[in-house]
Amino acid sequence: PRPLAPGGRLAECMSGRGDANQREELRRLMKLVHRPVLPRALRETKYKVAMGGYSVGPNRHAGDDRYCAKCLAARRMRPRADMPEIFETTEHLFHECPREIWEKVLKWWGDRTGETLTRNKELTLLGDRTAPAKDRAGRGRLTSFAHLEEPFALLHSATLQAIWKERGRFRVSKAPRSPEAVVTDVKRRLQSLANARYAWVQWWEEWHGHEKRKEAGEHSMEMFENRWIDSGIAEIADGQKVPVRIRW
Repeated sequence: PRPLAPGGRLAECMSGRGDANQREELRRLMKLVHRPVLPRALRETKYKVAMGGYSVGPNRHAGDDRYCAKCLAARRMRPRADMPEIFETTEHLFHECPREIWEKVLKWWGDRTGETLTRNKELTLLGDRTAPAKDRAGRGRLTSFAHLEEPFALLHSATLQAIWKERGRFRVSKAPRSPEAVVTDVKRRLQSLANARYAWVQWWEEWHGHEKRKEAGEHSMEMFENRWIDSGIAEIADGQKVPVRIRW
């Protein structure tokens, strides 16, 4: 696959490692893509982004279809020569063009959890949070945020899906929307995903009973509360239409 070829996004993540370590790194990256907590549609979205599976860019299209429609419209002119800087590659579509969307999403994440993440290709395209991060005070990472993998995986995949849907909408309507409007779509999707996850965990405990609570592991209510409630991402909304409310 092209992402594993020299210069590909997965190859770059594994560069400088021996063969054995490269296999371990690839396994780790694929686990980020295929997290069981993700619904099938979101897993497919993450896989297509990681492997360059969307039909976009100069390798699959010709003429104006090679370009990012938003960037082309912003220039208000037809290209007289190739402009590779606005070719609609996977990197351009999901990383470079939606810069403001990612910045707003990551700022909210930092405000809620205290984990300040920097927008880079590994993060936006693969959901990899292992790059050096900072705490609220701007210092190097002092606290482990490993327990937040589940909510971040859902937030990351919801953002990718919103970007892809916005791309299709713009190519049909040619009416641009603000980054805030797209982030609102991300909020709605994350709210829905969090409540679906809560309902699943609640069902597991009710079905299996308290005697098997220890066997729940990743699916226990204690783990859910640690990841979503204690982290500051969400709160239990007693008496409300939805049991879990994201703290935007």
